[in-house]
Amino acid sequence: DTLDEQKYRAITRGGDLSRALAGIDAARSAGFDRIKINVVLMKGFNDDEISRFVELTRDNPIDVRFIELMPFEGQQEFAYGKYISAEAVPELCSELQEEPRDDPSSPARYYRLPGAKGRVGLIEPMSHKFCHACNRIRITADGHILSCLHSRSEIDLKPALGDREAIKNLILQAVSIKPMTHRLSEGELMVRDMGHIGG
Repeated sequence: DTLDEQKYRAITRGGDLSRALAGIDAARSAGFDRIKINVVLMKGFNDDEISRFVELTRDNPIDVRFIELMPFEGQQEFAYGKYISAEAVPELCSELQEEPRDDPSSPARYYRLPGAKGRVGLIEPMSHKFCHACNRIRITADGHILSCLHSRSEIDLKPALGDREAIKNLILQAVSIKPMTHRLSEGELMVRDMGHIGG
């Protein structure tokens, strides 16, 4: 979420930015050809770094994806106070050119600097809902299925482990209850944060 060493140390509770960047370089050296860096946009925290993140894509074959901050239960004042629309990215970096969508179910809209090796993505759950095209479900770190990242209903997979048919049925159940849209902009809050969901 930041390329500033001090801010990185603060949000990761002591993390080392140089190690994170070295990890990205190591992944590229190991042959990973589709590296994605997710950046949660936060007003007053990293909105002054947008151009630096975009510039990373010029010479590096990576996707930098800017994600709008979402309100989590207990943190809504923070989220709404720090929220900035992802539209700020192409507005700030007028060189960016929108690319045709190669995957209509992708949550990201992609842009590219002219001649750049990498891309810039916008993931806009607040300002441009993409629920109508979403074909995803998520399995949490503790073994529950969420039919929507923003859903409050979960299906526990653990009792079905070892029984392929039971797992298949639970997945089908999750797909069948997938909501048509999230309600974050109407004040519904995400109960679990991303660290607990796994992602």
